[in-house]
Amino acid sequence: MGLALVKVPGEADAPAETRLLALGISGDVTWFDPEDLSAMSSRTFGSSRLTSVAVDDTGVLWMSERSGQLGGYWPDPAKEGVAQPPFQAADEIDAVRMVPGKRALLTIAGSGLVRFPLPPAFETCAPLALPSVDGGVQAFAMSPKAPVTVALSGGKVVITDVTGKAPPRVLTVALAEPTAVSFTPDGQLIAVGSRSGHLQTYDLSGEPVGEAERAHRGSVLFLGAGGKRLVSAGRDFQVVRLDANPLEAHRDDVSQHHAYIASLAVDPKGLHYASADQEGVLIMRRLEDGIILWSKIGRFFRGLAFSPDGRQLAGIEHDNTVVLFDVGSREEVRTLSGHTKPPSALAFHPTAPALATVDSEGTIRLWSLTDGSQLATVPGKPPSLDVLAFSPDGQWLVTGAVDSHGSMHRVRLGSP
Repeated sequence: MGLALVKVPGEADAPAETRLLALGISGDVTWFDPEDLSAMSSRTFGSSRLTSVAVDDTGVLWMSERSGQLGGYWPDPAKEGVAQPPFQAADEIDAVRMVPGKRALLTIAGSGLVRFPLPPAFETCAPLALPSVDGGVQAFAMSPKAPVTVALSGGKVVITDVTGKAPPRVLTVALAEPTAVSFTPDGQLIAVGSRSGHLQTYDLSGEPVGEAERAHRGSVLFLGAGGKRLVSAGRDFQVVRLDANPLEAHRDDVSQHHAYIASLAVDPKGLHYASADQEGVLIMRRLEDGIILWSKIGRFFRGLAFSPDGRQLAGIEHDNTVVLFDVGSREEVRTLSGHTKPPSALAFHPTAPALATVDSEGTIRLWSLTDGSQLATVPGKPPSLDVLAFSPDGQWLVTGAVDSHGSMHRVRLGSP
């Protein structure tokens, strides 16, 4: 039987309480009051005999099974779900121990010691309320240079310091009915697209810098940035390349779709851009001159993102999976499966081989791009979260929802 002292969150604003955790031979886990040893709660974990438990620096319980399975579980017996789905760590495990000063476990078995690095620590922080808005977050972008976001909410442009050190502020812009927003690639300007098809850029104080009239015949749906360029997608089924500063549209090599554009992504390195429409056409183009490099027909992607080095493109498919393509070879290299509800947004970690996704229930999953495994899961709750981005240093993950709350949700990460 394994024993461990754990901290269980208290109700409402009550402080956490210490409990003695005991693993039974049958796989039952019991929480005891350490003072009088009275049983407080009990649950069953795993599919075979539990052999040992270790508690990491975030309070997650890492339990081993005789069968070699290792999983991460919440310390609160009332909390549903798991912190890390069980995986096969060895043929057989006798015990697990934390590596002092490291986010890593040692599994102890007859075959010897095996060290396993732990998934990154997640800390869910208080949401950032956006000021004077109504309608939630309709469009959203993270600065490439700092943990700062720009969002459209209730027809207003809002700049937010993700760390919470400065309050959000509304940027007054002259462009009527804004529909899309992005930072320019250098992070110095904000680009805004409108229902009329116009595009304007502003400095961070709200002063207008550049304008491209009628870049689209209809609403601007998406804006992206990479290299020294901006890319916009419109309701007119067209994708347009633009010089960022001064703002100028290149109309001679417009990427033409024949259906409503569902997603757009721009390579951060400034080499490629990709767009997908609702008839299942995905087009990869060269950002320098708009030349088509390759396309995929018959697969509908409702979200696209490039890896930081521009070598991979990830897309959300209709069957709740995420597919990764090698940009150079155009081959599919990996499929990530695990969401039970449709993913609504995705983002690559800026410095580690990891990808984050969020689904319609607000559940965030962090995936390893090395082997496709789930590194961590952050349970969520409706409404759907429709935007997702990492800060440039990888320490913050920010999400927002198209709902009536007008807030952005933040998760602080440890190192993947």
